[in-house]
Amino acid sequence: MLMGLGDFLKKVGDATKRAMDRAAKEAKYRAKALEIKREIAEAERRFREEVTRKEFESKREILSQLKMRQLEAVCAAKGIPTYRTQIVK
Repeated sequence: MLMGLGDFLKKVGDATKRAMDRAAKEAKYRAKALEIKREIAEAERRFREEVTRKEFESKREILSQLKMRQLEAVCAAKGIPTYRTQIVK
């Protein structure tokens, strides 16, 4: 009878150890998944910032070109030479 109790306790101990090992592995995988999720979120944030920055730069360049064309039109109307007309000639 005592031998049966010893085997039973050993089996319970082994089962408990396996359950704890599984829980530890699961916690490790969840931590790794969370780390990967954070890295992806950070990369997406940096990408959005870069896209926003490039959009801003593009809009600024378009606006500066528009202003330059307007200035060139005024200069042409007044007969004032611009650096572009000098380069073309």
